Amino acid sequence: MKRYRFLLLCAAAVLLLVAPVRASEGFGDVTDGDWFAHAVAFCRERGLMRGTGGGLFSPGETVTRAAAVTALWRLDGAPAAKATETFDDVADGAWYAPAVSWAVSKGVAKGCGERFCAAEALTREQLATFLWRLAGSPAASGGGAYADAGSVAPYAADAVRWATGAGIMNGVGGGRFAPAATATRAQLAVVLTNYVQHMEGGSTMTQAARGFTAFDAALLDFLDGEGLSRENYAVSPTSLRAALALAAAGADTETKAQLIRAMGFDSMDAVDAWYGTVRAHVDAFAQELDAARERFTLEKAYLPDSAQTPDRAFSIANSVWHNADMPGAMNPAYIEAVGERYGASAADVPAARLTGAVNDWVSRETRGLIPRIADDLSTVDAALVNTLYLRTSWVNAFSKWATADGDFTTLDGARVQKPFMQRQESCLYYEDADCQLVALPMEGGISAVFVLGNAGALTEKLNRASWEEVVVRLPRFELETSLERRELVRFLLSQGAELPFSAVPGAADFSVMSRDADWFISDIIQKSKIKVDEDGIEAAAVTAILMKATSALIDDPPKPKEFNADRPFSFGLFAGTGAARELLFYGQLVR
Repeated sequence: MKRYRFLLLCAAAVLLLVAPVRASEGFGDVTDGDWFAHAVAFCRERGLMRGTGGGLFSPGETVTRAAAVTALWRLDGAPAAKATETFDDVADGAWYAPAVSWAVSKGVAKGCGERFCAAEALTREQLATFLWRLAGSPAASGGGAYADAGSVAPYAADAVRWATGAGIMNGVGGGRFAPAATATRAQLAVVLTNYVQHMEGGSTMTQAARGFTAFDAALLDFLDGEGLSRENYAVSPTSLRAALALAAAGADTETKAQLIRAMGFDSMDAVDAWYGTVRAHVDAFAQELDAARERFTLEKAYLPDSAQTPDRAFSIANSVWHNADMPGAMNPAYIEAVGERYGASAADVPAARLTGAVNDWVSRETRGLIPRIADDLSTVDAALVNTLYLRTSWVNAFSKWATADGDFTTLDGARVQKPFMQRQESCLYYEDADCQLVALPMEGGISAVFVLGNAGALTEKLNRASWEEVVVRLPRFELETSLERRELVRFLLSQGAELPFSAVPGAADFSVMSRDADWFISDIIQKSKIKVDEDGIEAAAVTAILMKATSALIDDPPKPKEFNADRPFSFGLFAGTGAARELLFYGQLVR
């Protein structure tokens, strides 16, 4: 069934909502004109390849056999595999050890006697062979007639014919395939992208080009798979990421690395840089509000008596809590670090008062929209909590007298009554065979973009939108969601973050957070609420990461366009534009 997307996109600019996404964004040595730029962006987003450090991708660097099987292991979902062979050059703790075990057990790669030759350069014919075996050793069809075809090793002959025939691999020029030449990281990225295109079909457009980051897309897809695709729900990727930043800051060794990777980053510096962009959106909103209030004061004498002082809010807050009745304590250096980097407050509270203290803080930071995050926190050792709050109004408010009940067709085809707001105004509008979208300005430099239909290639569609007279008809609605059945734990486990959730003593390493307690993440809870009405939008989210000790369990005017959201839609609240665009909230209304 075609999935309907109805997006509410909050951006820092009204006219320039979304900047074109650059395929090369993120690496200083990859530019948009490079023949491998799109492939690098795709592989980075899918988690198949990462940078080499210092903001570089190193496209001309030779690929080792270890790096190649690791990329293919990630492509296969990074499954756990028991080692069927041991190799002298593959230590148990090596970063590529799980991938080597998988590759050998699956028959994708073989060793070189007692060694795997992990550090040796990968040849092009080896790359073709690895991919061919991963695909199930399919029969070759066609294949390039290369002048050096006779120099392909016998074991790789069928694989090279298959890879070239399928368009997964091409020659190097001069009518040559160069089977014994070493493969570069740029070549590997292109070949992996071609392989995914061939095996999975469809577009390899990055999620960023669709309007979501890889983390956002993975989270939404996971929740769909958890059964929420047929329910009304809301979620905040930003709040989850911010809470995870508090956890990652207190983690060390592989526990820290797994959390950072699960968040979609490659270093703690990248996590901090991301949080800085979120903070910048909040600060810009506050500056615009200050300016609006100053203008109101200066112009008050000329305004009607009904005019009111501008009142809106956008905030993000963090706090870390320790149960004073539990053994151990938070490391003062950790408390100082999260205070400086994320503005987090810290408190040491007895078990009897911990639940009330945390809930009071949550209610205060969300202006009462979410009055509590948990019923009982007395048994947890520590809690890391984030809140996100947004309240702003339409530039041109919907008139309450124009709101009237109407039919909304649910995902199941049933018709239910909902109150529909309606107004006509000149705004940015786009439509094609797949979708309609409209952009409505909001106070504080925010713009709300609603999309009915397929929201793919959102950036391109927004760039092609034009100013039109539009009759906009939207339901007034509220959504409230509690993710408290370990959905977010299962999501992060699916992203490879296993150690942070291990109750095995010594497995999870949160030694930066506490030097004298052996903690692990026992649960993650998020509550979200969003209200859309004639006045504007109010939204809030709270994410709590709960820590326990490892011993615990865990002319005539033209006819205006019409935009009628009377069928299932999804929505998102975004801040920023282009690469800085941040998905604050996401949800859907289908019933």
